[in-house]
Amino acid sequence: MRQNPRTLIFIMLIICAGFAGLLYIQPANPATKPAILTLQDGKKQTIQVELAQRKEDLERGLMFRTQLPENQGMLFDFPIEKVQQMWMKNTSIALDMLFLDHTGKIIKIVENTVPFSEEIISSDVPCVSVLEVHAGTAKRLGIAVGDDVDHEIFTQ
Repeated sequence: MRQNPRTLIFIMLIICAGFAGLLYIQPANPATKPAILTLQDGKKQTIQVELAQRKEDLERGLMFRTQLPENQGMLFDFPIEKVQQMWMKNTSIALDMLFLDHTGKIIKIVENTVPFSEEIISSDVPCVSVLEVHAGTAKRLGIAVGDDVDHEIFTQ
């Protein structure tokens, strides 16, 4: 059975487009800046964060990533303060999500999110930012609601 060359070219283009999308989504060395967490006991912890501010970055987040180095995360900087809704669709790394107000104060923590889940994870109250880190980081570092995150996006 002989294949139509146009059909083969079409299939190859679809496959290449899929791989190109994955390569774009998973940068080798994303640019990070430090976010300093001040815990209630006065201890400070530094997490290197990749900043998501553009619409496409806010929508994509950590989707399609296969790894996230320890003590790194993604800081979502939303354009308006409102109840934020997140999910784990196409995200293979279990995460802790820290929901933050406009000053960088942690107002809610959701630990150990389920990879690939399409269940909505809500801030429940208005917030302007979400810090995503490896699952278990909040417990390991002793991060709690009321702790502060210092980063250039927050007003103090």
